[in-house]
Amino acid sequence: MRKLKNVKIFVMGLVAGMLLVGTTVFAAGAIASAAFNANRVIFDGDELDLDMPLVSIVTEANPDFFSNYMPVRAVLEAMGYEVDWDGANNAVLVTTRAIAPVTANELGATVWLSATGIRYHSVNDCGNMDPARARSMTRQQARDDGHQACAICW
Repeated sequence: MRKLKNVKIFVMGLVAGMLLVGTTVFAAGAIASAAFNANRVIFDGDELDLDMPLVSIVTEANPDFFSNYMPVRAVLEAMGYEVDWDGANNAVLVTTRAIAPVTANELGATVWLSATGIRYHSVNDCGNMDPARARSMTRQQARDDGHQACAICW
């Protein structure tokens, strides 16, 4: 429950920060340059597998500083949230995905932890995992140790 609360706080902060930063950049003046970059997003020790790159923006008012802009849908979906657009209200709708109950048979299934060991995965090569460094255990052991399921492969 504590991790879920932390995730909710992180998401709310991320969305609020994007809104504030977007407003700040707009108020700061013209954009001097914008470029896609290869920066990565690490969430709870696991790299998010985004389907879109981040964008770095430099303003004319502050040419020595750049801001990274992340695709909200890609980031939130990679974190396990459902994202929709409400065009009538110009709003991004973010909801948690329902978690299906786990049967006793599934608790005995083999899962893999990445080198960081934060989330458990149904396959040993999910996202940027290195299969040679992944370690296996039962799903029950992973849950008992406080690990959460990967939002991508579960």
